Amino acid sequence: MPTTKSSIAHRITALTALLLVGVTATAVAAGPASASSSRPSNHRAYRISVVQTGGIAGVNETYSVDRSTPNSAPILARASSPEYLALNASYAPANPCCDRFTYQVTVNYTGNPSKTVTMTEGSNCPDIMYEIIEGVEYLNG
Repeated sequence: MPTTKSSIAHRITALTALLLVGVTATAVAAGPASASSSRPSNHRAYRISVVQTGGIAGVNETYSVDRSTPNSAPILARASSPEYLALNASYAPANPCCDRFTYQVTVNYTGNPSKTVTMTEGSNCPDIMYEIIEGVEYLNG
């Protein structure tokens, strides 16, 4: 799929947000233990899997990160946020035409099995979904 100025700007914005989350997560981690222990342990992400399918070439790719992945703490923290936990199960565009990519994101949590969100390009999906997808893809090189 060709890259447009709009998609490049969106990716830059998402990666900038991911970096800011990383700085914030590092600052929080360096703070007192009581600050990190206030987050419910059953909503702490330990693995994220992204399955990308579709497009004109019929792509079927899987990307994943977990706690052992270098630099994964910010994206795992983002997937543990109330904003991600509040996402709907799926987001589809009003017009399902074209060869769009579909992304299925599954986050596994300690104490709680998982949350799966499916999104097709062109849908009115919250930005956090793009942040998670692009962050996981970025960490997979």
